Amino acid sequence: MHIVAGPTSVVESGSVTAFNATPLRLIPAGGPAVTLAFVEEEGGAEPSVQVSRGADGWTFVCHNFAGMDGRGSAEPIYLGDLNGWGWYLHFRAFLFGNTRDFTVLYTFYAGDTAGEPAPVEDEGRSG
Repeated sequence: MHIVAGPTSVVESGSVTAFNATPLRLIPAGGPAVTLAFVEEEGGAEPSVQVSRGADGWTFVCHNFAGMDGRGSAEPIYLGDLNGWGWYLHFRAFLFGNTRDFTVLYTFYAGDTAGEPAPVEDEGRSG
């Protein structure tokens, strides 16, 4: 299946739950790596995100994201150009029940600046 969303193609999309409250590392095929870490602070501090970019990809440290309504990106986050395409990430994190493990819904997109979606191999189909 090839999904086009606006000027981009959906490259990977899914959900994942952290393991023992450790950071999640998302590495889409052909795209930039993203690490999502979650920190809950005492005292009712406002939600915030610290973003950094290093040699091994992007890191988003999400502070105070607990809540059933979820928190995440308000719009797709531009991650830069890689392999000839502009890459984007959209995510939302939820903390359900009595656990420290966040569940994250994520989508990676790729497209070019002219608004042309990236080609995506459609296995098992032709034409």
